[in-house]
Order: sequence, then structure tokens, then C-alpha cells
Amino acid sequence: MTFIDTLKREFGFIKGNYAIIVISWILIDFAGELPGTYYALYVLKLGATETILGMIGFSGFLALASMQFPGGYLADKFGRKWLVSSLTFGMAASFILYAVAPSWPFILIGVVLTNLLNSIYQPALMSIVADSLPPENRGMGFGIIMLITSTSTTPGPLVAGLLHNQFGLVDGMRISYGIVVALFLAAAFLRLRLKETITNTVKPKLWELWRTYPSR
Repeated sequence: MTFIDTLKREFGFIKGNYAIIVISWILIDFAGELPGTYYALYVLKLGATETILGMIGFSGFLALASMQFPGGYLADKFGRKWLVSSLTFGMAASFILYAVAPSWPFILIGVVLTNLLNSIYQPALMSIVADSLPPENRGMGFGIIMLITSTSTTPGPLVAGLLHNQFGLVDGMRISYGIVVALFLAAAFLRLRLKETITNTVKPKLWELWRTYPSR
């Protein structure tokens, strides 16, 4: 057996939904790290204090924790693809607030919105990854995703530093967040090509999302 045949046998599962998730994940992870280097300085420059900066971070953690359980319910009720693709577009739009923020309250709104959307769609994303992998390859499949989260962010601080040196703190960060929006949009369009992995889903209607949440 040749080396190429061995690679095909070991990594032949990287196709379809899983390949789309991997490629889009690389884009999103790099995008997420890019503005992180100077994030705190940017928020302080927009008029926040250290206390406000901490409050923004705390609000983001609360938002991220608040929707995990409802997100899992919605993923089983309405399907994985709809949540993953549509909320990736929503996250792209939320980063516009960071890019154009004239003052720190816009960052607070952006942080809460971004983390709410992320919290809602994470269970659907994890579910579609598991659904799209053969049982015998799930360990390796999730291992590849963990590798992506560790390595795709590596160039982020370098690019952020170059933008800072060229354009200054505020303009450099606005450009960084513009890149974030563009990469999230690219990932969202890729995720439109996902195939739904469960059947008997209900067609989602925004005004019915909370009415369908189980009351007990």
C-alpha cells in the first residue's frame, strides 16, 4: 500500500459536511483571534474604564452561558443546518458593532449579541460534526478540530501588530474587525452548503422560537 493510499484510508472521512465545518472553522478561529491582541486597549480608548472593561467581559460570559441549553433544544427541534448557517451570518453582522463603535456601549452590545448567538448555535455545530463523522473516526475528527483551534489563531497577533503599526490603535482595530466580518461571512456562505443530518425537523419561525421552548 502506497503512502497516498494510506492517507486516503486514514483521512478519507474529511469530506462533505465535515470538510465544510473544518474550512469554515479555520476562517472563524483566525478571525476571532485577530482583534484580540489589542482588544482591551481599543475598548479603553473608546472611553471605558478598567471596571467597565471587566463588566463587559462578565456580561459576555453570562450571555455565553445563558443559551447553551435552549440552543441544544433548538438544534433538535429545528435542525442543525439552519441554526449553524443563519447564526454564523448573525455573528458576522454583530461584529460590525465592534468595527464602527464610537464608544464603549457599542462594544458591550456587540459582546452580548455575539456571545448569545455563539451560545445558541454551538450545540448544533457540535451535533452536526458528530453526525457527519463515521463512529470509528469521531476521535480523530474532533482531534483535528482541536488542532485547528490551537494553530489557526497563531498568525492573528502578528497580523494585528502589523495593522497597529501601519494604522494606529483605533483604525487598526476597525480594519481588524472589518476582516473579522468578511471572514465570518465567508464561513457563513460555506455553511449554507451543509446537509441537514436529522429528519422530521420543524420549519423555523422566529416568532415561535420561545413559544416552542419546553415549559417543563
